[in-house]
Amino acid sequence: MKTGPNKHRVRRRSPTLDKTRKIASIAIERLKLNKELRKLSELIIEAQEAERRRIARDLHDSVNQILSSVAFRLGMIDAQVPEDDKEIRAELARARALLTKGIDEIQRISDDLRPSELDALGLVPALRSLCREFQRKTSLSLKFEWRAFLETPFGCGGVGLFIASFKRL
Repeated sequence: MKTGPNKHRVRRRSPTLDKTRKIASIAIERLKLNKELRKLSELIIEAQEAERRRIARDLHDSVNQILSSVAFRLGMIDAQVPEDDKEIRAELARARALLTKGIDEIQRISDDLRPSELDALGLVPALRSLCREFQRKTSLSLKFEWRAFLETPFGCGGVGLFIASFKRL
């Protein structure tokens, strides 16, 4: 009944070919999932950086302004205290010193959350500045290889990288 060599030929599926297809399908799915994971990681990092920026701005613009007003008012009170009232003047001086420490600490926290030089200069110059500051504080010699940072898989995580570096030093 066969009239040609391929007529009525039943194709059998090759188990090796089926396994290869399944492995390829799994590999493709895994690549897609990895890509999605990288995107999600970048979104998380961007959200963290935005939150750091917001908190740093709030600390600087809100809390520091309030504390500066308190410092100004302490100065006004000090001007009204008689010269011979040494005890109150000393107490005011201690209060102003504590207030100054508080303002400085808020500035430090704000800078740790989102260093202003990072926005002003960019990642590489900010890291270079960080290294110079570390050298100045420790008298240790550093060699900053910035090209290595361009090859890292951090993507948008420049701020996170800077902050991680900053905290390590």
